[in-house]
Parts: sequence; structure tokens; C-alpha cells
Amino acid sequence: MCREMTWESTFMVESANCLAAFADGPEFYVHGSVKDSVAYCFRSGKMVIFGDAGKAFGYGAKGGIAFILGDLIDRPLINAVGSATAVVNGSCKDYMGESFMAANGLIIINGVKFDENGRLVEEETPYHGGNLFSLAAAGAVFLRDPWGTVSKDQLNGGKIVSLTK
Repeated sequence: MCREMTWESTFMVESANCLAAFADGPEFYVHGSVKDSVAYCFRSGKMVIFGDAGKAFGYGAKGGIAFILGDLIDRPLINAVGSATAVVNGSCKDYMGESFMAANGLIIINGVKFDENGRLVEEETPYHGGNLFSLAAAGAVFLRDPWGTVSKDQLNGGKIVSLTK
């Protein structure tokens, strides 16, 4: 009897730089935080990170989807194209989506975290820095920001649009 091979990897410790660089199809599940340049030029597949993502996460990503339980540190998804997509429970520090060109891409930042008792709590803000989607040519970012902490000054030419019924 033949068993179907799957490309799935599970990492139980903090991963090294450049994990999943140029990956095309596999699924990665990281139980902890990841370092810098993870998912560099990620082409397709899925990445699930049960922690924070370091600098330049998803740089030049072409597709695939990433789920990050914690925060994005600095310069995530810059120069991403195609259908690069990320869902982040936490917040982002700075330069998110700089030169983002993913016409079918989307970044969702929820701005929440879990406290020591496992309760869901609001982060101070979903986005801390300036340069949010600066020089972006396509794609979209959804920031869950019920208190209006992100301002137009952080956008470098973009605009904030409210989602209402």
C-alpha cells in the first residue's frame, strides 16, 4: 500500500533565519517565534507561527498564506506580489507592506494578544510605526483598530477607509 507523501514540517524550537525561503507548496508549523527573513520569496503553501515573526518576514513573497499568533517586528511583506496573504493576531512595529504589489494580496492585523490566563486582550495599537503600506501599488491591509489609534500621518499617501454596513 502506497502512502501519499506530504511536505509538512514542524519545528519545536525557535527557527533560524530564512526558514521557508523560496518554498513552493509545503506547510510549515512553528511552535514559537521565528527570526529574520522567514518566508523570503515564499511562493505558495502555508506558514503557521505560534509566536512572533522577526524582521523582513515574507520579503518578496509571491503567494501562499501565513498565520502569525504574535507580532510582526519590522518590514514585513515588503515587495510582496501576486497573492501573498497574512493574518496576524498581534500588531506590527514598522514599514509593513512597503512597496506591496500583491494585486490579490491581503494583510489582516487584528491587534490582539492573549494574557497569562489565556484571555484575549487588546494591544495598545495594531500598528506602531509610520510607513504603513508606503509606496504600495496594489493589495489591501485590514487593521482592526476600534479605538482609532492609527492615523493618516502613518500612511505616506494611503487612506483609511472605515468598514460599515
